Amino acid sequence: MIKSHLKKLAALCLTGVMGMSLLAGCGKKEEENKIKEMRDLTGTQLVQELKIGWSLGNTLDATGGTKDDPLSAETSWGNPKTTEDMIKAVKEKGFNVIRVPVTWTGHLGDAPDYKINEEWLNRVQEVVNYVINNDLYCIINLHHEDWHFPSYDNLEPAKAELVAIWKQIAARFEGYDEHLIFEGMNEPRMVDTPSEWSGGNPEARDVINQLNAAFVDTIRNSGGNNPERCVMIPTYAAATTTDVL
Repeated sequence: MIKSHLKKLAALCLTGVMGMSLLAGCGKKEEENKIKEMRDLTGTQLVQELKIGWSLGNTLDATGGTKDDPLSAETSWGNPKTTEDMIKAVKEKGFNVIRVPVTWTGHLGDAPDYKINEEWLNRVQEVVNYVINNDLYCIINLHHEDWHFPSYDNLEPAKAELVAIWKQIAARFEGYDEHLIFEGMNEPRMVDTPSEWSGGNPEARDVINQLNAAFVDTIRNSGGNNPERCVMIPTYAAATTTDVL
């Protein structure tokens, strides 16, 4: 299932002391973006390695902060800034999977590109690296997003935004191995309607299926290890009952 991929890496070469300093920085960036070899695991085999999980909630998924200081969103709901020592403490308690919910709304440019704020994307990657560098599995997603309301009227704009966001995320993390998992959406549902938590309706479930398909196609058609990456797709409201499939 898992295949190794090669990526051409380019370095900026300058002479002199300043040039050597820049080269050191480029080398570090290349190392972060290098395509790592993925183990040949089936999805079932990978899931069997996921023993006990912990969610870094109300942090990168917090919706406060300001455009002038996008990183302030991380602590806007009262949680401290995430550090690698926190992740190590979670690992010491026996967890081997950390879910890192991320809200991208508030950090996006205008349509049709929906460019993710570079400072925010860098911070997400930094936290992901805290997890990956400690030999843990990491799950990142789209969280607390209200633009993908599952209705036929909203399907096309929601699909366009979802694809644009995941293309950027996939490109940034293409070199990561099987320890990084993508979750397409969190609990997609008809927010603020009577059926929000009661299974939705056939229209909502059909739209969610179409958005899930767009997510999977986007990841599979991107570069690096993404064609083989484990992805998570939700049912309506991420419920497990058979009447919402």
